[in-house]
Amino acid sequence: MPVLLSILSTARLTRASIALGAVADVWLVVLLTRAFAPPSISGVATLPLWFALAASALMAVGFFTFGCVLNDLLDAKRDRALSPERPIAAGQIRARDAVLLASGCLLCGILGAIPFGTQATSTALLLAIAILIYDAAAKFVPAARLVLFGVLTGISMLVPNGEFPFAIVLVFAMLQSIATATAAYMVEDKRPRLTARAKLLLLLGVLLVIAAAFAVSGGVSERHALLPPSTRWQAALLPAGVFVVGCAYLHFAARAKCEGDDHRKRGDRIYRRGALWRAMTASAWLLAAGMVMEGSLIAVVASLGFAAMALLRSLIPAPDAPPKWR
Repeated sequence: MPVLLSILSTARLTRASIALGAVADVWLVVLLTRAFAPPSISGVATLPLWFALAASALMAVGFFTFGCVLNDLLDAKRDRALSPERPIAAGQIRARDAVLLASGCLLCGILGAIPFGTQATSTALLLAIAILIYDAAAKFVPAARLVLFGVLTGISMLVPNGEFPFAIVLVFAMLQSIATATAAYMVEDKRPRLTARAKLLLLLGVLLVIAAAFAVSGGVSERHALLPPSTRWQAALLPAGVFVVGCAYLHFAARAKCEGDDHRKRGDRIYRRGALWRAMTASAWLLAAGMVMEGSLIAVVASLGFAAMALLRSLIPAPDAPPKWR
């Protein structure tokens, strides 16, 4: 039981179940790049497939967990008053151990980017700086916090291939991250609240993110492709449908009033389901491009990963949960 409790505390600190959404996004980039991009523009095509998937997963998980652990480290004092159930605030993980864990996660993220070349390593360092800005300052400004959360997704997707040409794919992933973070922010009733001015700034930020995605993809692509060549607009309705369904869920989840349900738990639940939503959208993009085996792989891996994390949570009650007969 102590071992399982330690594993669960580490998983809660790193938010491992949510990291699977980041893995699905970078796997989507790797698989589309290998299938459609010229080998000369990216080191992704020259690596064995298993190695490219493993390295990109290590990079995505490393940077995502680095951001989560760093966030809890910086907020440890405030969490002791407002969220005493968090692993560091509850004393389940010592601050010194959390610092070592954050350093290890950052190192894993950089090591995962190195095989993809010099440009990938530079993009990974940019991602690390953006995470520091988010955790140290941007998260205290609602509009900046939510927009930058989506930008972090876009930067991580560009690590394996900085010349990824399919703008719509990038836009969908970043908008999903922003929508998930916005819904969780509203559910958790965070301060400062999203005022009319903050919502306007958020909308302007979203438009800027979309414009930046098209500018980056168009600037590096000779063909200015928006979708993978084999994707017809009829097939693109599949990922678009998954995207719309996810947005509808977040819309109602953000406004649902559940008496007796802790806001923090509801926010974490939205983040987990948002990550699964991103994985299913990545799978849908691959299916739309005719890559049935690859799309099924992402769907199966994501489903198994989320099921494993749900099973782990069910084995041991969370620290803030009342004891239950099992």
